[in-house]
Amino acid sequence: MLTVNWRRAPLSERDRALADFATKLTRYPADADESYIDGLRAVGLSEEEIVEVAQIVGIFNYTNRVTGVLGTRLNPEAHAAYRAG
Repeated sequence: MLTVNWRRAPLSERDRALADFATKLTRYPADADESYIDGLRAVGLSEEEIVEVAQIVGIFNYTNRVTGVLGTRLNPEAHAAYRAG
C-alpha cells in the first residue's frame, strides 16, 4: 500500500508527515520553503532529523533522475514488479 498510495496506508502521524514532506519536495522543489518543514516540526522532529530527511529525499531524487535519464535499471525485477498492471 505504501508504494502504491501512501495516503491510504495506515501510517503514524510522524510517518504521514515524512511522506508528505518527501512528496512535496519531490513534486514541487521550486516551492520549497519553511512551510515544507512545518509539518515535520509539528510531529516532533528535531532540526538535525529534518536536515537528515531533506538530505535523504534529495539524494533519492537525484539518483532517480540520473538513472532515469540514462535508462539504467539498478534492479530490473523490482522495477518491473512495481509497474506490473
